[in-house]
Amino acid sequence: ALDGIPHQQKIKRKPEGVGAEMKAASCGVTRILLQLDIMEGAEAMASKPYYNEYGAGCSVVLRLLTPWKYKNKVVIADSAFSSLLTLIALWCLFGTFFMGIVKTAHTHFPLDVLRQWFNRTEAERDRNDNRGEWAVFTTTFKNRISPRDPLRADRNFSVMAVCWADRKPKCIISNWSN
Repeated sequence: ALDGIPHQQKIKRKPEGVGAEMKAASCGVTRILLQLDIMEGAEAMASKPYYNEYGAGCSVVLRLLTPWKYKNKVVIADSAFSSLLTLIALWCLFGTFFMGIVKTAHTHFPLDVLRQWFNRTEAERDRNDNRGEWAVFTTTFKNRISPRDPLRADRNFSVMAVCWADRKPKCIISNWSN
C-alpha cells in the first residue's frame, strides 16, 4: 500500500513547487478526463513506452492516446507537446490528427520564416490595427511506418505551418484541415 502520492518532486516553474506532476488527455466535447500520465524521475520516464524512439514530449502524447488508436480523433496540444515529430508519430502510428502551437520544439518547422513574415508586416498591422492576418506554408510527409496499412505506406500527407498575427506571432502546426 502506498502512503501518499506515488512520486513527489520539486517543480521549479510552479508557484507551489512541490507535488506530483501529471499530464492529461481530455475530451473537448464532454470535458471528461480520459487518461493521466504521472511524471516520475528522468530514469523512470526513460523506461516508459515510446520514450526511446520519440523522446519525452512526444512519448507522453502517444502513451495518453494509445487507447484511442484509429478512432478518428484530433489532438489539440499546447507548446510543451507540439512538434512535427508528434504530428507525424500520431498520424502514422495512430491515424490521429494533430494541431498545436509551436514555440521551442521547432526542428523542421519554418519558425524563422514565419517570424520574418510577421516582422515584415508588423509595421503595417500596427498602423492599421490589422491583427488577425495569417500566413500558411504547406508541405507533405510520407507515412512509411504505418502498422495499419503497410501497402499504402508511401502516400503523401499534408502538414501546415501557420502563423497568426496577434501582438506576437502565434505559430501553429497541423494536419487537421485543408
